[in-house]
Amino acid sequence: MDTQTKYIAKKAVLEALMAGRHLSQMDCKEFMIEDMRTPISHLRDKFPPSHELKTTWVKSPVRGARIKEYWLERREAI
Repeated sequence: MDTQTKYIAKKAVLEALMAGRHLSQMDCKEFMIEDMRTPISHLRDKFPPSHELKTTWVKSPVRGARIKEYWLERREAI
């Protein structure tokens, strides 16, 4: 995958998270990436301070394997 394609994929993942979507390994084909963990880890510094990355373990409907689901939530005001 070339650098431009990687940039577009990461941008699309960030936009999806900012739009309130929950993403997991099952969404890799949509974003044309091999693994969701890598773009998520590279995007951590791009999340706005008002939002927090949340995760939970879910089961893949295909193989029943445990995979992580990622989403952003607005931080509580202190």
